[in-house]
Amino acid sequence: MQLDMLTYLMNLPTLLKYILIGTVVYAAFVLAKQKYDEYLFLENYTLLEDKNFEQHLVERGIDTDSTVNGRIANVDARKVKSLLLNDKDIKSLKGIASFKNLAHLYCVSNQLQKLDISSNDALVSLYCHRNKLTELDVSKNLELTHLECSANQIEEIDVSANTSLELLGVGANPIKKLDLSTNKTLEKLWVGKTQIERLDISGNQNITTLYCRQGTLREIVLPKDSSQLKALYCDGNRIKELNLASLSLLENLQCFGNELKSLDLSANLNLKELDCSENKLRRLDLINMRRLKRMSCDKNEIVELKLNGCSKLEYISCEFNKIDEIDLSTNMALVTLNCRFNLLKELNIDANHKLSALDFMNNQLDKINLSECPRLHIISGVGNRLEWVNLSNVEAKGIVKLTENSAHLKICVTEHSKNTRLKWRIDPSAQFVLDCSGYGE
Repeated sequence: MQLDMLTYLMNLPTLLKYILIGTVVYAAFVLAKQKYDEYLFLENYTLLEDKNFEQHLVERGIDTDSTVNGRIANVDARKVKSLLLNDKDIKSLKGIASFKNLAHLYCVSNQLQKLDISSNDALVSLYCHRNKLTELDVSKNLELTHLECSANQIEEIDVSANTSLELLGVGANPIKKLDLSTNKTLEKLWVGKTQIERLDISGNQNITTLYCRQGTLREIVLPKDSSQLKALYCDGNRIKELNLASLSLLENLQCFGNELKSLDLSANLNLKELDCSENKLRRLDLINMRRLKRMSCDKNEIVELKLNGCSKLEYISCEFNKIDEIDLSTNMALVTLNCRFNLLKELNIDANHKLSALDFMNNQLDKINLSECPRLHIISGVGNRLEWVNLSNVEAKGIVKLTENSAHLKICVTEHSKNTRLKWRIDPSAQFVLDCSGYGE
């Protein structure tokens, strides 16, 4: 067949031969030019798939042709070191590979399902949380120090190559395991709302802040010594034991909503804030926590609470426990005390002159002296057996609820509080007296 065609061509008139050959040569030239133009285009331009992405580049003067036309000059892309693309309804960042010098990428709260940053080896910070990513490969981004990819749909992430990481956020993802053995420089870690059951940070002594709240954690393996951890948020998990012996710098501990039966804080004397509510604790020893300012231990089974020496303690909430006595004599900075629903028969607050809010509802008190707390403006004591309350020297201009249906209650007040007490919620049968000499008799 080829020979027949060749014979046919050879027999054509000379002019026609030249025309045919010229046509073939021209077609080849056009095809070659197209290929060359494509090559030049790809060398000089990058295709952009998402109009919202390109619109931002135009608005910021990054895309210098000032037109949303599906492309950006590579020379423009290479000038960019930082991109702020938060809340732009972007569905694709195809073309990001040409931003070779990009160091900081913020694309929070978009509609991204894929993000290929394998060519962005200059990347230092990546914030891509609140998207729809199912995977994220950061193995080529060796310069990364900040990676925040929380609130996506990522099931696995490998950060073993990212040895310079200082901040890592992978929370609110269905991640079950996380290997941090190579991330020695890590300082802040967010792993809350994941499916991780065992978190090992024993080799991460430089972590100062750990958020691992509201997940399925059963165990946290903390560093054995020299830990820099100052804030630990592990509330809302299934943790039965916390060994905090190495955390001498710890300032904030939020471990409420777990299954703790004991909590040893003897090594954590720098603690400033503690919430260990909703566990199974029976005793809590906070003696000589001289920096502690706020403490909550609600809804446990506590029968013994020791607060001696907590001289800076301003807020105490210990409601719904089984406490029958409490010593507040050294807590002179106390401003708020909530001890309702316990078994208290006595409550001495004579040393707590700064107290402004007091709730001792549903205990077993028959008397209470509030006269040493002139700043009190919120008082709630319903559900006790009160027969005598000393409110002399107390203005109490806020809410006062003391008892219900008690014909035996005597309340000692001062003459100048006459107008103020009209707002108090006290049973009409209660007697107001000005002579407090009979208090406690």
